[in-house]
Amino acid sequence: GGGSQDTYVRSMAATAAERGWQVAVLNMRACGSSPVTSPRLFSAYRGANDDVRLAVRHLRRTRLGGGGVLAAVGWSNSGTILNNVLAEQATTHATDPMHFIDAGAACATPLNMPANSANLQRPFHSSVYDANLGKSLRVLWAAAREQYLDETGLPVGVPRWDDPSKSFLADDALALRANSIRELDEAVTRRQYGYASVDEYYAAASSDQRLRLLQTPTLLLNAFDDPIVPGWSLVNALAAARDNPQLVMALTSHGGHLGWCDRSD
Repeated sequence: GGGSQDTYVRSMAATAAERGWQVAVLNMRACGSSPVTSPRLFSAYRGANDDVRLAVRHLRRTRLGGGGVLAAVGWSNSGTILNNVLAEQATTHATDPMHFIDAGAACATPLNMPANSANLQRPFHSSVYDANLGKSLRVLWAAAREQYLDETGLPVGVPRWDDPSKSFLADDALALRANSIRELDEAVTRRQYGYASVDEYYAAASSDQRLRLLQTPTLLLNAFDDPIVPGWSLVNALAAARDNPQLVMALTSHGGHLGWCDRSD
């Protein structure tokens, strides 16, 4: 989903500011050149939801005086996190107004993570798109890895998010050479958050299975020709949007991944 350094995030923030809105960008752990001060990276589900709620609570306290309207936008996999947060807002975290998000938009989001992972493993996609994404994740790991290693440079036991009484060892060698999202998730993410496999993690984190739970007005914006989130992977999300009056799903013919350029671009 990028961070505060990305042009599409900056463009959206500038447009919102021109309308007189207060704007804040949440950099997930290690993103946006943020310093990593603890042995924890973000995931698409566990852990990240807590971080979003903490940020919302901070904004409501410091910028909105506890009230006001707060809308959240997630780009790419950040949209997965947002959808999962909104699903929890409707269920397990429904009682705290300081965590409340009033409206959401998820743009170019991989709503079906198993399908999107399989898509990225196709020959062309793996060598072009997934390899480039893997390179970006290696940069994040380079910023975080010292938190997972001892003074000799060997992996040290780190408490698991799901059960702090248990620990895991990151696969530093695999993370350093990761050439795909899946390899980094195998090296660190699925271990940190207590999943037996990467496939189990993707199945648990997919937000399309929770879209019917949302009680927050939410826009899902995707492009049919997105090479990373192709139109055929959106079947479950389209069905959920038909069933849930709080959802509006806009599926454009063109736009690629995070594109939607117009004549002025």
